[in-house]
Amino acid sequence: MRQTHIHRYNARRTNYAQLGCGCLLIGGFAALVGFLVLYAIWPNLTGAAVQLAGANRLGETSSVFQNVSIPPTAVVQNPTSQQQATVNLGQYGGGTINLDEIASDFVTGSSETGQPIARASFTESDLMAICAQRSTICQGGNNQYRNPAIDLRPGGAIIYADVNVGGLAWQRVGVVMRLDNSRTYLQVAGIDINGGLYDYTTLPPEISARVDEIATLGNDVLRQMAVQAGGTNYSLSEIIIDDTKLTVILQ
Repeated sequence: MRQTHIHRYNARRTNYAQLGCGCLLIGGFAALVGFLVLYAIWPNLTGAAVQLAGANRLGETSSVFQNVSIPPTAVVQNPTSQQQATVNLGQYGGGTINLDEIASDFVTGSSETGQPIARASFTESDLMAICAQRSTICQGGNNQYRNPAIDLRPGGAIIYADVNVGGLAWQRVGVVMRLDNSRTYLQVAGIDINGGLYDYTTLPPEISARVDEIATLGNDVLRQMAVQAGGTNYSLSEIIIDDTKLTVILQ
């Protein structure tokens, strides 16, 4: 039984990683992780069902993004637009991508201290387009979920989808994600239903464990990510998110 469990875990990990190599190429991380989380837990989600399953209501979702200080975006001196980059995701693979197809803005240059720096910016539409190009998760939906969307917020995002609850009704559900203090790691803050924030860790273990597994995998990919553009190698320095765009700084 133990070996079977490990095999299934590794199989899920491989499947998530294969999806990740597409969507996690620099900017699609938040969208992919959120949609995977929704897909993993969709059968249990309505406000009443969550409470009956044991989840605690933490308050209002809007409180997660209140009083968030947005740092200034790094200045890129002598910026040069790049059309292609090679992304290495360590054990998860990688490849060459066309930057003009996935980002509103991707430039390289030097920082104010003279160090090489790259900056990539993504709007909500960019993130959805990346995910739709790379994964069926973001291509409309099926009889389990539909109408996926991402709502960028100061210091985080809410990943939405309509989920089919027991074949009886559709419920709009969001995965609430926020940056940690290092601004390199996205945490799952909870589940949004009708503006209420619910603690996913108090859901049944088979659900909460999958949420943690997916989020951990996504952040693991971010930590291993290396980008080569314009003949220079970069790694993740910080992520900045406001109401309109997600910006990735690489140094």
